[in-house]
Formats: sequence, C-alpha cells, structure tokens
Amino acid sequence: MTFRDSRPACDDWKSETVCQYNLVMSLIEPLPPSLQMLTTGDGADRVVIAVKSDLSLNGTYNEEWLVISKERLRIFRLDALSSNGRPPASRLEIAIAEIKSMRTESLIGGGALLATIDGQTLELLRFSNSRQRVFRKVSKYLNDLAEYHEAIAKGEEQKPEPVLENDIDEEKYCSDCALLLPEGST
Repeated sequence: MTFRDSRPACDDWKSETVCQYNLVMSLIEPLPPSLQMLTTGDGADRVVIAVKSDLSLNGTYNEEWLVISKERLRIFRLDALSSNGRPPASRLEIAIAEIKSMRTESLIGGGALLATIDGQTLELLRFSNSRQRVFRKVSKYLNDLAEYHEAIAKGEEQKPEPVLENDIDEEKYCSDCALLLPEGST
C-alpha cells in the first residue's frame, strides 16, 4: 500500500464541498469548519488522511477526527474544537515515525484503532461498525508506513513509500450507511 501525489490538485479546501480524490473510498472526508485550516499545509504537513470517528474512547456517541500528515497523526474531539479562529488543540498527537505497528480491534458494536509505540499498545480512538472498513484501511496504510520507516532506520534497501490502495470491494458496501451488503444485493 502506498500513497503518491498522483491526486488531482484541489484549490478550494475551505469550501463545504471538499475536494474528493476518488480513491474509491476517500480517506479525506470533508472536515468541520474549525478543522479546515489543517488542510492548508504542504510538504510533510500536507494532510493525507482525514476521517471521522463516531464514538468517544468511553464508547459514547461523539465525533472525533483522525487527521494524518506524512509526519504526524492527530486526533481532535469535535466538542472541543476552537471557534475563535485559532487552530484547535489536538487530543492526541503522535509522530508517524514513533508508530511501530497499527491495528484495529473488533468490539461489540464497533471497534478500536490501536497503535504500538515504544512497546506499549495505545488505544487511539473508537468507532462504530459503520466505520470499520475506513479504519481498517487507515490501519493498513499506517502499518505499511511504519514498516517503511523501520526499513529506512535499519538502512535496508529502500522500497517505494507506501500509498493508499483502491478498495476493490467498494461495491459490496451500502453507499448510505457503509455496512456490508448481503451477497447478491446491489
């Protein structure tokens, strides 16, 4: 899995209709107005993934945002977002290079995104079943990125930097609720 800058240019990140890249299942979702200023970065700070979670860490319904650039992962709570024009404070910020592995764990009615950092497993966020596929894709990308960074640190032969892959099973999911469709349905 790799992510290249082969996406079309988007000049209007601050509009309500955020530029979609047709990655079959976009991992850059339209951000709330208070987070849209995060998309103005370029280079290492350019956003490559911006997805929302619909559960808080304690399992209650609450919107949180996972925003990932090439160098850092940040999580923002929607109810804690700034409305005073300043960048909102993140609930959690981790350097991508610190992540050794990433995985999702299925829970009753949803799941959790877990990262291994310095030998410790850290629960980053939770999500309902309708967001499982999105976070599995995020986890796969971050795992591939962690392996890439580890290979560089070890001085191993350099492989291409990971990029996001198209989701070949996209048509198997409901376009409204994102849940898996029964076999034979459309």
